[in-house]
Amino acid sequence: MSKYFAFILLLFLPLSKLLAQAAPRFLPYTEVTLMPGTSCYAGDLSPYALFKTELAKPAIGLAVKRNFNRRWNYRFAGMYGSLYGNDALNQNSFLRNRNLAFQTQLWETSFGFEFNFFPYEIGSKQFPATFYLFGGLGAFGFNPKAFYGGENVSLRELTTEGQELSNSEKKKYSPVQICMPFGFGGKFSISKRFAIGIEWGFRKLFTDYLDDVSTTYADARLLGKERSPAAENLSGSIRRTGTNPGNTGRMRGFSWNTDWYSMAALTLSLKIPNKQKCPGYGD
Repeated sequence: MSKYFAFILLLFLPLSKLLAQAAPRFLPYTEVTLMPGTSCYAGDLSPYALFKTELAKPAIGLAVKRNFNRRWNYRFAGMYGSLYGNDALNQNSFLRNRNLAFQTQLWETSFGFEFNFFPYEIGSKQFPATFYLFGGLGAFGFNPKAFYGGENVSLRELTTEGQELSNSEKKKYSPVQICMPFGFGGKFSISKRFAIGIEWGFRKLFTDYLDDVSTTYADARLLGKERSPAAENLSGSIRRTGTNPGNTGRMRGFSWNTDWYSMAALTLSLKIPNKQKCPGYGD
C-alpha cells in the first residue's frame, strides 16, 4: 500500500511545483485610498431606517492600508461628513408630533483590518478583483445643533434633557465617543498602480446622544429659568396642544437602543510600491 502511495505522491510532486510557480511571489505594499461618498444617520429621530436617502449627506474618507499578503491588510482611516435627522420625515404621526430635529458635523478616525474573499493585488492580472469585509475600532467627534432664532445653536450646551440642572444628577454627554466600524465592499484593479471599488460601512456606537435625544423630557420651566428660552423650546418639553402644560418626565427617546451612522462610498486606490534594493544588497 505504501508503494502505491509513494507512486501517487511522485506523480503529484511536479504538479504541486507547477501550481506553486503559477502564483508570483507577493511583496507587501502600501496603498492610499480616497473615499468620496455619503454619510447617513439612524437613531431616535429616524428609528426605522438604517439608510434613508432623505437623510444622506456628503462625506469624504481617506485610508492608508498595508497589504501584508493577498488576503489581509490593516488600515488606518479617517472620515469627515455630516449627519441629519428630522421627525418631520417620519411616517409615524406620534414621532412627527414630537417635532425634534438635529444636524451635526462629524469626524472619525479608526484602525482596523480587511479580509479579502479572493486573493487580490493591485496591478495583478491573475488576482485583479475581490469582495472584502472590514472591521475595527475608532473614535468620532460630534456636536448636534438645531436652528433657533435664525441661529444654529448647540443642543449639548442647552442640556435639552435637563443635564446638570439643579434637580438632576445627569451629566453632559461627551462630544467624543468610541465607535466600532465594520462593513463590506468590492475592489477591482484597473492598472499597475490604481484600483476602484465601492464600500458600505456601519458604525456601532456606545452613545444614544448622537442626535441629542435619549431619555425623558426635562422640566420645561426649570430649563427656561436655568438655561434659556431656546433650551425650553428645543427640548420639546412644552406641549403645544391639549390641557397638559408640559411633557415633563414623559418618554422623549429610545434609550434602550444606541444610535448608528453609516457611510457608503466609492473607493479610489493608489498602490505605493516598495523601494527596490540594488543588486548585491539582497534579501
